[in-house]
Amino acid sequence: MTIYKFALIAFNDVFSIMSINSEDPNPIVPRLIAGMQSDPVILDVTSDNPEINIGWVWDGEVFIPPTEESDEQ
Repeated sequence: MTIYKFALIAFNDVFSIMSINSEDPNPIVPRLIAGMQSDPVILDVTSDNPEINIGWVWDGEVFIPPTEESDEQ
């Protein structure tokens, strides 16, 4: 069993520690670990676009929905 620990940092201050058990049966766990290891960008989308979900792309300015081609892969 591996417990991954991630320090969440804002303005150089650690504001939280997130621990993820690699053996958690939830199917999102491998994606979450990979995402956290990739220097993620976190944006508050609470009121912007409630339909944004996994598969969308952020181009630095706007969210782009998945295309039918990317859905088929």
